[in-house]
Amino acid sequence: MDVQRSAPPTHETTRRAARWIRAFLDWAPPAWEPRSALVRVLLGVGFFGFCVAATWVTLFGSPDAAIPASVEAYFRSGALPDGTPWIREHFAALYLPLLAIAVGVRFGVTFFGTLRHEKVTGERLPLGYLTTMMLTNVVFVYLPLAVMGAIGLGATLFGVGYEAGAGWIASVGAAVGAAIERSVPTLVTIPYPWPLVLAMIPAGLGYYGWHRLQHSWRPLWLLSHRAHHSMIHLVQPASLPASNPLAFLANTIPQALLIGTTTKLFAAEPMLLESMLWVVLSHTATEVFNHTEAVYRWTLGGPVRRFWFHFLGHGAWHQVHHSSASEHRLVNIGGGPFMLWDRVFGTFVDPPLPKPAMGLTGRPPVRFTPLRLALAGHLEMLQEFALNRSWRDRFLILLGPSSYVPPRAVSHLIAEP
Repeated sequence: MDVQRSAPPTHETTRRAARWIRAFLDWAPPAWEPRSALVRVLLGVGFFGFCVAATWVTLFGSPDAAIPASVEAYFRSGALPDGTPWIREHFAALYLPLLAIAVGVRFGVTFFGTLRHEKVTGERLPLGYLTTMMLTNVVFVYLPLAVMGAIGLGATLFGVGYEAGAGWIASVGAAVGAAIERSVPTLVTIPYPWPLVLAMIPAGLGYYGWHRLQHSWRPLWLLSHRAHHSMIHLVQPASLPASNPLAFLANTIPQALLIGTTTKLFAAEPMLLESMLWVVLSHTATEVFNHTEAVYRWTLGGPVRRFWFHFLGHGAWHQVHHSSASEHRLVNIGGGPFMLWDRVFGTFVDPPLPKPAMGLTGRPPVRFTPLRLALAGHLEMLQEFALNRSWRDRFLILLGPSSYVPPRAVSHLIAEP
């Protein structure tokens, strides 16, 4: 008896699958610009609600973060589970009001920066652009959380609880914190909060190194940071792909541990919670000025404002980092007061007037769709790994510098001319 065998896949099947994948990646929200005042108000309310949700995810999006656990414990019991005696005593009177002010500033700059974007910058801000970037944020936020969930499920196969697997970052952080407290000596005790202030210098170097690595190392650039620099309009919350939970933790936890180590040299115990609080507060209150194009000139105006934003390296000083001009390809990376580490390593520039155009260097044509912005780097690395047979090329594809282009390169984000 003859046995029917399924026919092997044909080139037509492959082409059909490729077309389906391209259509999936090229899906974009409808380009709709409503004229109705009521519809605009409703969209504004929805946009503001998204800002609230995005800010919440930025602050509390990871189940591993130390800060939400501490804040939750405080509201539940009225006491912090950790931290120095000073922060336990002054937490309610100091941190909570500062957090409320920081969130209020963030929402205000977001709302008015978006409302006045076209008037201040001279560039129209399409509703479709905002929708695209918001949907990109959704993918960037939940993809890492899905990875952490998968790790948790995998941990259960080896007899480890789900929470222990998904929360391995917190476990490692706690273990390192305990090791700092146990092993790092206190050389001399100085009054609070000066140990924390002194620690900001090495912490700034840590931030500078991490941010520069995001630009210079291929995996970090393609998988996370390139989408952040693809923005041609700096508005909130469109910039948040740089702040997905894993990237935020990869930046925040090493900074906190570095601060903890430094503070232990000048205090009885490491100020880990204070350092995390400082990082979150500064991120919440001032990051919004870094990625709101409409306030570029405002952050340069007036001696007080100019001094403050220059001291932090925020506002116009950071927005130059997003310039598409070739001379600004890798400048104002940040870290330390008055851009200290940029000055040390020769990457500092003063913000120019007029404001430069924003986007990738040279403003190449980018396929602005949510899935391409979020997944293009992943697809490029996988496809290039398969197409290039040399193991040297494969190593550089996965772990090489961001400037590396393999012999058989693939582009899923930059449109071909």
